[in-house]
Amino acid sequence: PLGMGIAGTVAANGQMINLPDPYADARFNTEIDRQTGYKTRNLLTLPMIARSGEVIGVFQILNKRRGTFEAEDEEVLSSLAATAAVIIERARAHR
Repeated sequence: PLGMGIAGTVAANGQMINLPDPYADARFNTEIDRQTGYKTRNLLTLPMIARSGEVIGVFQILNKRRGTFEAEDEEVLSSLAATAAVIIERARAHR
């Protein structure tokens, strides 16, 4: 939900969150890991922002193979999020 967990927080405030240790952050919802048996080691979450400035979704990646997410990862994901936002806007316009 909007404002809940990491993705919900990013959707609500439009700010990137890069967590090298999600379990150390109170916003991280551990319930999904508990239900699935998955272990989230690190994560990077960015907003997808429309031309109007509205957040229309989020991009989130988990568990970098080596180390934690760095500035280069943020740049790559930012480009992907911007491209996805354009595609979503175009798809909405053609409904």
